[in-house]
Amino acid sequence: MKKRYIVCINNSKKEQEEKFIEFLKDNSLAWWHWLPNTWLLSENTGRLSASFIRDAVKEIFDNEYNIVFEISQTNDTWSGFGPSSENKNMFKWLKNNWKK
Repeated sequence: MKKRYIVCINNSKKEQEEKFIEFLKDNSLAWWHWLPNTWLLSENTGRLSASFIRDAVKEIFDNEYNIVFEISQTNDTWSGFGPSSENKNMFKWLKNNWKK
């Protein structure tokens, strides 16, 4: 079963983000990260949980304030404003991965 998450980080450093990307790769998570300190994650195995990701976030970012949301597969919508050209499109991943 596919699961989706929103991760909000209080603040981050480049080295921490690189370590988080390794965590995402190691756990077969797809991600979207166009906005600072905000990550949208998607995984197809259904084996992960918000608390598992929260614990990794806490360890990697070492911040006092972070939050992880697990998003239901039904009844969600989104809308945004940002680059959407052929070469730079912040919505392409969302359209191709978020609800599929």
